[in-house]
Order: sequence, then C-alpha cells, then structure tokens
Amino acid sequence: MFVNAWIALGLFLFLMVAIRFLLDTQFLRRILGFALLGHALNLMLLLSGVTGAQRNVIGTPAFVQAGRFELIVDPLPQALILTAIVIGFAVTAVLLIFEIVEKE
Repeated sequence: MFVNAWIALGLFLFLMVAIRFLLDTQFLRRILGFALLGHALNLMLLLSGVTGAQRNVIGTPAFVQAGRFELIVDPLPQALILTAIVIGFAVTAVLLIFEIVEKE
C-alpha cells in the first residue's frame, strides 16, 4: 500500500504541474503541460491495471511463483500506456513544429 501512495502522490504532482502549465499564456509551456498531462494519464492507467492481490507485489520480480497466477498483472493497461506514449510523442512533435513555424 505504501508504494501505491507514492505513485498516487506522483500522479497528483504531475496533474498539478500540468494544469499550471496548461493555464499559462506561453505556447511552449502549454505544450509541456500537455505532455505532462499525458504522463499523468499514463500513470493513472498503470494504477488501473493492478488488482487487490497485486498491490503488495509492486517492485518484486515479474515471474510467477509456484502457480500463484493471481499475481499476474493485466497486460491490457500496459499496452494502452505504450500506445498512449507513442501518440503523445507524435502530438508533442506536431505541436513543437507549430511553435517553430509560428516563430518564423
């Protein structure tokens, strides 16, 4: 439970900084806020893939111990996070290109 509290605190800090940057007037800070918001949502998806039996095993080795299959983490949120990282990187790159074109 202690590890999840730290992850939740990190999620809160990501969201707080992202909202602060999104409300700024500079376009570059808005882009950074958008990227941080994406990271916060990825962290939230990571937390959604952990069930009750797995909450105590975060940070332990990933192999299955003697048939304890209830400790296996759901791979769907991990696949969604990977997809969201790729899409977020592409959107951030496009927004940075818009910023460069606007400066010229």
